[in-house]
Amino acid sequence: MKKVILTTVLAAFCMSFTMFGQQAKTAEEVKAETLGNYSHWTLGINGGIPFTQGDFTSFAYDKTYFGFIGGLQLGYQFNPIFGLSLTGDYGINKMGAKDYEENFVLGPNNATVAYSNTLGTGDMYFKDLYSQNKYFMAGLHFDVNLVNLLSRTTSANRRFAVILSPAIYGQKFNPEIKQSSNDQKFGGDINDKINLGLGGDLVFRYRASSCIDLQLKCFGNWIDNQHFDGIINTGSEAKNNLKYNWMAGAQIGVIWKFGGKAKKDNVLWAPTKFEPVAAPAPVAKQEEKPVVKEEPKVEPAPVVKKTVLPEMPSVHFVRNSSKIDTKKYASQLAEILKVLNEYPDTEVYILGYADKTGTVKINDRISLARAEALKTYLVQNGISANRIKKVEGEGVAPLSGEEVYSVAARKAVVLQYGE
Repeated sequence: MKKVILTTVLAAFCMSFTMFGQQAKTAEEVKAETLGNYSHWTLGINGGIPFTQGDFTSFAYDKTYFGFIGGLQLGYQFNPIFGLSLTGDYGINKMGAKDYEENFVLGPNNATVAYSNTLGTGDMYFKDLYSQNKYFMAGLHFDVNLVNLLSRTTSANRRFAVILSPAIYGQKFNPEIKQSSNDQKFGGDINDKINLGLGGDLVFRYRASSCIDLQLKCFGNWIDNQHFDGIINTGSEAKNNLKYNWMAGAQIGVIWKFGGKAKKDNVLWAPTKFEPVAAPAPVAKQEEKPVVKEEPKVEPAPVVKKTVLPEMPSVHFVRNSSKIDTKKYASQLAEILKVLNEYPDTEVYILGYADKTGTVKINDRISLARAEALKTYLVQNGISANRIKKVEGEGVAPLSGEEVYSVAARKAVVLQYGE
């Protein structure tokens, strides 16, 4: 009786120790561990076409003026949804008179005079002038990834992001009014101080690799400066006010992600949904029962030795693919064929596996496709299809930690049938 009690206590202690050593992970712990494998900083270069409107506009009565704007952006992504970025851009563009401004008159002091069919000394019509503007802009942006905000997923296989980026700008304009006939300067200089602008970007970003993203950025902002185009509004004929001053356009850019080689990618492309991981079920070792009485010795029947295949290497796959890279895994494939040819009477089966980045449906499908791909290769290289008794897709590979998201999980293996 004492021995039974002692054995029960010892088994309970072993089970408790096993549970203590293999604890479950909460969703927050999984999130922290996963996001720690992604970088946060980015650096980009952008270039594109701006359009502006004040008293003069890029869409003038006689033509459309195309300019250029380009610069750098530095970004920090807090998590897959929210980030901040700083932009600095230099731009240059021309503007001309609007369709109702042809006969507006501009004085030599850059001030509008009146709508008139006659000119005073030194005056010129709007239609005979254009504005050439050079400017610098610095912006602080609050970035929101709308795709991740609206659609949470455990997958890290997304290729596209849509980012809404409201911003505040510091702007410095250096406009000059010139005569259309000879490009000579008209009027004086306007040395504006730095002014503020409000607006933002709508960004379409494509994940080209773990180190590079490509993007298309559409931008627009309101300009708090009535004479950024070189024209000073005066008198009753002044047609412009703050609400008409704006800039808009589009840029294309290349984004470099810091740490892309050492990390999986930028955290913008990380999973947005995390599930807790249960601890393995504890297993208590069963005590062997003592032999109460010695049984008479019985001669054992002769044992027929069964052929046991040597362990064969696995073949691995790139994410979302079931195509075997025969060059990369040439030695593994050769080893598998060698073993199967040395044991021609042994039956086998093939299992395929996937990593944990896809859904259950996707992982079941691609793991089976990987097993079928390995069977096809073996049959094409002389192994009888009758020896391969079954081919199955097992879904996610039984690995732990980060390995379950890596190439180690994306594989197909050949095993001895009946084992």
